[in-house]
Amino acid sequence: MDFQPHETECLQLFTIMYKLKQKKIAIASAAIYVLTKDNKKKRSKWVKDWKLNGHKFSDITLLRELEENNPDDYKNYLRMDSKDFQFLLELSKKLYQR
Repeated sequence: MDFQPHETECLQLFTIMYKLKQKKIAIASAAIYVLTKDNKKKRSKWVKDWKLNGHKFSDITLLRELEENNPDDYKNYLRMDSKDFQFLLELSKKLYQR
């Protein structure tokens, strides 16, 4: 007794195998995409312009440049805003003046 599948059964098996193959291809494609895509954020700048040109500045000219053009960098550089720095500068001038 040989088993002879009916034509519709063969078609159903073929359809199931084809769908499984398509799913495997889709899963493999998704895996390749996830593994190869670049997830890192693009950085706009690595180094501030004033740091690149740092050799041009003395301490006072650097502070003036930062105060005028980059107030956030000024505050980060000194760890205080310009009002506080000016106050401390005036206090110290009195101590060192003759």
